[in-house]
Amino acid sequence: MRRPRPVRRRRGVILIVVLSLLTLFAIVGISFVFQAQRTASAEAAANWRQVREAAPIIERDLLEALAGETDVSGSYSALQGLDLTSSDLRAAICAAARAEQDPKERRRLERLCDLADDLRRAISLLQWLLGQVEQQATFPPG
Repeated sequence: MRRPRPVRRRRGVILIVVLSLLTLFAIVGISFVFQAQRTASAEAAANWRQVREAAPIIERDLLEALAGETDVSGSYSALQGLDLTSSDLRAAICAAARAEQDPKERRRLERLCDLADDLRRAISLLQWLLGQVEQQATFPPG
């Protein structure tokens, strides 16, 4: 005559499997969060690198324009890249502000959205300034 297997032993195995799956899910979730933070940091660094690379180009073109030489095409292309990047950044910040549940964090994100607007206005002003410099060099007073 056979004896039935004890059910308690099987329950223990199922508990261990469930706990190991929960641990696995927690590890995957934490890894996802860390990777998302690294990606956001990498994007921010790339944006800052683009600003750092554009600034000397614009400065050089403006100084050359003051000396009488005017080829501001490098500055225009650098500013267009910055304009696109700042537009994407503003859209991401404003979307995050709309989705944020915490009122304090929402206000901070809205202020960042306003700063991104200021950045876009500054870029537009620089583009206008370059246009004026180029126009003055094209039509010297006379």
